Amino acid sequence: MITFLKQTLQLLLAPTKGWEDVASNSPDARRSLIHGLLPIIAVAAISVFARAIWEHQSFLMLLLSVLTTFAQYFLTYYVALLAMVTALPYITISGDTPDENRIAVFLCYSVSMMACIAVIGNFLPMELTLVQFLPIYVAVVMAQGRIFLSVDPESMGKYVGLTVGSVIVPVYLIEYLLDKITL
Repeated sequence: MITFLKQTLQLLLAPTKGWEDVASNSPDARRSLIHGLLPIIAVAAISVFARAIWEHQSFLMLLLSVLTTFAQYFLTYYVALLAMVTALPYITISGDTPDENRIAVFLCYSVSMMACIAVIGNFLPMELTLVQFLPIYVAVVMAQGRIFLSVDPESMGKYVGLTVGSVIVPVYLIEYLLDKITL
């Protein structure tokens, strides 16, 4: 997990170099999921309890928020995996289509960055506009992963649309749907 966190931090600080290091380490998708993404999602979910310091909610409502936060990022990973595995072969360099393991590793890092934004937001006593714009930076980091996924440079617009539409949009869409169900 320490390696996963270090590489996530490196992706945030230097995205191009970070994706090169991820590629050189050849991480296993299952290991990245179990020892990287799932613990970060769990931390994001548990960090919901930090809101109890500033907001007066019942324990049951906080527990429900914990469960929906975990489900939100867990479902986002699998929705994004389905979308990326389906659409990515159409925009990659011919003959160099990335395997499902590489796509899953890309998504582990991308969804974990989104979960880190939730952790930051949960520990702040008020909503800051800067935190609301951090997903744009995650989109920039994902765009730098173009070489990691062998995306054709001419398909960069489609690739950015695919990554934003399969990683960032589902986070907020699933959160909205789960909030409507739980009310």
